[in-house]
Amino acid sequence: MTDQLTPSSEALTAREAALAWAGSVRTTRYQIREQLFSGQLNLSELLQVAQKDATVGHIKLLWALESFRGARKVDTRRQLAKLQIPESTLIEELNPKSATAILASFIPLAQVEAAR
Repeated sequence: MTDQLTPSSEALTAREAALAWAGSVRTTRYQIREQLFSGQLNLSELLQVAQKDATVGHIKLLWALESFRGARKVDTRRQLAKLQIPESTLIEELNPKSATAILASFIPLAQVEAAR
């Protein structure tokens, strides 16, 4: 009966692989956040990277926008609501019209924050 409760070596291997994958996704996500905060990566570059890299595409747009230096959570959420873009939208889910609206709305704000 105890044999049924212990996981098989195949299950352990699959679990280890899943944990390794999740760790790499978290690492990528936080590297993107640091690049956005430091200014090494701008919004238009992020959108381009998201088209090529599924891991980046699965990042929530709100989370990425709040990663910029000086970004204010309330202002960011209000601007997304004004554009009628849900807060839960993933970067890869943006259509070209929404992406253009995001760039037009958030790039001027990022430039103002950088000048301060």
